[in-house]
Amino acid sequence: MRKPSIDKLAQDLDRAPEPRSGIPSFPIPQVGEANPARGQRGEYPKITITVSPEILTALRMMQAQRQGRGLPNHGLSEIIREAVTYWLENRREQ
Repeated sequence: MRKPSIDKLAQDLDRAPEPRSGIPSFPIPQVGEANPARGQRGEYPKITITVSPEILTALRMMQAQRQGRGLPNHGLSEIIREAVTYWLENRREQ
């Protein structure tokens, strides 16, 4: 079975249902650059997330593809920051 790509995961998030009525909606602030240069992320808080084995496999495959192509930002944190930034920016525009 083929693992989902980050683009597919982002598309699935785009199609996620809106919050139920009655729950207040808050504006999403500008999130800025996903991956500033090393040394400029010292103020970034660290978080822990739990994902399914399939998501982790997809992320590791993307990581290996980027690293194999010599692309920058091939770490798991960079890939996840890019995906979350993309998703938040698209939600903000809605």
